[in-house]
Amino acid sequence: MKMWFLLLLIYSSTNTEPVQTQYVKTAELLCKNLGCGGFKEIPRPQWVIGNDYEGSEKMAVDCSGIDSVTSLWQCIRRTQQCKDPVVVTCEGHERLQLQGSPLNVCSGELQERKTEWKPVKKNITNADNLCKKLNCGGVTNYTVDQNLHLTCTDTVKVVLMNNRESKCFGQVYVNVNGSNKAVCGNGWTDKNSQMICKELNCGKSIQLSSKDAATSGVMDYVECLGDESSLWHCKALRGQQLTCKNTPHIICSGFFAETGSVKDGRAQSSSSLQYDDVDEVNEAHPLTPKESTSASSRGNFGQEEVSHQNNGKF
Repeated sequence: MKMWFLLLLIYSSTNTEPVQTQYVKTAELLCKNLGCGGFKEIPRPQWVIGNDYEGSEKMAVDCSGIDSVTSLWQCIRRTQQCKDPVVVTCEGHERLQLQGSPLNVCSGELQERKTEWKPVKKNITNADNLCKKLNCGGVTNYTVDQNLHLTCTDTVKVVLMNNRESKCFGQVYVNVNGSNKAVCGNGWTDKNSQMICKELNCGKSIQLSSKDAATSGVMDYVECLGDESSLWHCKALRGQQLTCKNTPHIICSGFFAETGSVKDGRAQSSSSLQYDDVDEVNEAHPLTPKESTSASSRGNFGQEEVSHQNNGKF
């Protein structure tokens, strides 16, 4: 089955109408023609898998100079010069997640996000398809009481690793059915780090760094809003052939609650090994440094940096 990608070539017909307005008008028309409501946003083009795009037919859309356009087919012309696809998110797109235990983010109450996350109350006809949309495999079981609860075939949890699974600091991985898979660091933000610390009940992210890597990954170009139940339910590029160029490493404030105590704003560690672990993360080059919460010296963090905020949820 062939897939079609649209390259939107937008031209302003007047000097008073900006190109961005023309772009939105064309996107609105596309969403309407697909029966998907209005235009919502332009997501990251990196989320489109390259192989799908490269092997697909190309077309360009140019509606300039055409009066009373009712369909994009009035504006189509073939082209061989498409370099990147334009990706459009329409209002009819479903954003789903499961709210449950961080030990398995592929089991829990099904929720949908409009302006905020709310339980899905509508009847479903294909629970297996919902698990696939959630990147959780197929369905094992689902129940309906007041709300819908799904258990999918995959068991997935977010973990931090420092040679072994560590508490509240380390490199970001996702454990899928017992196998740890790296999360890539392209486009990584502090909001993603805060999401992980919250999910793991580790307080706040106090340091973020990146290390160069050449390893296979399970997610890249991750974008969290911060209210998701898990990093796994954030927007991201996913695929079997992802290769990480760098990987994120984070330290949460809960690391110091686990390994030492805080006196007069100083984190006191109970083990030199744990300090060595922190130094290993500090040696990585900054990804998106937080100047107000960076470590000032070995094991020395400000009072605010080691405060807790135990409020985990997606």
